[in-house]
Amino acid sequence: KNYFYLLNCHSVFTFVLSKAKNKVFFTSSPTRERVLANTKFISPNNLYSTSGGGSYLTFNFTAGKRHYSSVEIKEFDFSNFYKLYKFYLGENVLLPSKDFLTWLIGFSEGDGSFIISSKGLLFVISQGNKDIQILNFIKNTLGFGNVYSQGVSVSRFIVQDKKGIALICSLFNGNIVLPSKYSDFLLFFNKFNEIAIKGKLIVNQIDILPTLNILPTNNDAWFSGFTDSEGCFTCSLLNSSNAFRFRFVLSQSLSVNKPILDSFVYLFDNPRNIGKVFNHSQPDVFTFEVNGLENCSKLFPYFDKFPLKTKKLLRPAF
Repeated sequence: KNYFYLLNCHSVFTFVLSKAKNKVFFTSSPTRERVLANTKFISPNNLYSTSGGGSYLTFNFTAGKRHYSSVEIKEFDFSNFYKLYKFYLGENVLLPSKDFLTWLIGFSEGDGSFIISSKGLLFVISQGNKDIQILNFIKNTLGFGNVYSQGVSVSRFIVQDKKGIALICSLFNGNIVLPSKYSDFLLFFNKFNEIAIKGKLIVNQIDILPTLNILPTNNDAWFSGFTDSEGCFTCSLLNSSNAFRFRFVLSQSLSVNKPILDSFVYLFDNPRNIGKVFNHSQPDVFTFEVNGLENCSKLFPYFDKFPLKTKKLLRPAF
């Protein structure tokens, strides 16, 4: 059996996928009721596909006399951001692509921070100066924010003006994958709505979108952005031999985020699952690992479609 976890704001859902492609065991906390669901939409190989070309993967099922609501896996949606972007920057402005925005969200969920300070709100992405070009790329592609040097080794992309913060809130609203990052964002978002109607510049408040289930897929750039932040390919020579060990490794702290890492095992379009998740040596840290050159090579088609943008792109040739 393969385990897949789906998070929302209130509970963790677990799908236990049986060998029969159209059967799913469903469990939800805290009641932990288990039912057998029949659906033509979900199978281990198309878990991340959308049904009928729509934006949601949905299914309904019954168990005895009880009817269970649809579970929806939401795609990234930037329609509200695009409207606000045009409102602030002009109707004829060139819009950042959906691939870039999805990559940016994944990258920000690793290296970005929603900061509430005594001087106001700041959205910050920090990078070592060896990768300062990625901060300039973000600034130039977004069309707002600034890049500042913070000493000899670190630079930061910062958004702190009220209109820019409104755009950041609109961008991430309903599009955050990691539960821990969503918690940080919610405090930031609520503070924005507090100050939006205060001061010399008044901007419109923004309605928080309902918490929906959203997961990265092999058809979007979120995992590429998250890898640019948190992941790496490693190759190590084994002692006293000509053998080597090739791995893809991505780690994340906090147990609330572990179900997201668990879902990466099913992310790539292959006949079998790729990788595993295990406890890191550090407490409350978890690692998604793909081991071996053959297995790692199955990740390359995804990264060819959604290339890394930092210097991690410069991997060795094989």
